[in-house]
Amino acid sequence: MKYIFLIDIDGTLIPIYGKRVPKETGETIKELQKKGYKFAIATGRSLGSTQKVEGTSSFDYFACLMGLVIHDNFRQKSLQKLNLLDNDAAKELIDYFINEKRWWLYKDSFGDYTLIDDKDFMSYHNLKLANLQKLENDVKEKNIFQIFVSGDVDKNIIEKYSDKFEFVCVPNGQNGVNYDISAKGVDKSFIVKYFKENFKDYTIVAIGDSDNDIGMLKTADISVAMGNASESIKNICDIVIDSCENNGVEKFLREFIKQ
Repeated sequence: MKYIFLIDIDGTLIPIYGKRVPKETGETIKELQKKGYKFAIATGRSLGSTQKVEGTSSFDYFACLMGLVIHDNFRQKSLQKLNLLDNDAAKELIDYFINEKRWWLYKDSFGDYTLIDDKDFMSYHNLKLANLQKLENDVKEKNIFQIFVSGDVDKNIIEKYSDKFEFVCVPNGQNGVNYDISAKGVDKSFIVKYFKENFKDYTIVAIGDSDNDIGMLKTADISVAMGNASESIKNICDIVIDSCENNGVEKFLREFIKQ
């Protein structure tokens, strides 16, 4: 049997906002690639942010922004680039976050940008500083793929934009939450759909830990929850493995070497 592994980054491969995939995981991936298995990063991050994580170069594919952007890592070729976000509504929401003095950023197909000139915030999220003109140009050219905001979002705002956006709550690693805001109907099931359509002979294995992984965990052939995932995530998965902190992904993948 041939497998494609779709693996989340934050909280799965590495601690949230960690900087490097464990060396042992990369070595195990290379061993399994020799057996014909394929590996894809499955993330809400932009392509540029994903490439900055050390140790991801061993992956065959990067499936970024919930699958809107699919990149062939070895051939350095874009395989899919979809933008379904209502950019005018996105600008309204960004203006709201600005007025509320919130910490926010937006993502185009490659990078992450903000107007907030704060070195710590920019460094933590690997951001580029934009200006109002760039933001307006990106709205005009429909280059905004996703919005991120630190902290909770008012329920009235979520309700107001519920017909346009998916508001996905994700842990921030500090006992708080952030929100990924994508086009309505967009989640990581887009990643599974792409690989099922283009790799029909492969079994899809999805590994994740949080709410933004639910779409791919529910649609993959085999779903795997991290030991550090919530009970609600574990309950929808076929398998529960060790935690991210204990390098659960590497331990799980090593079992396939024995097959």
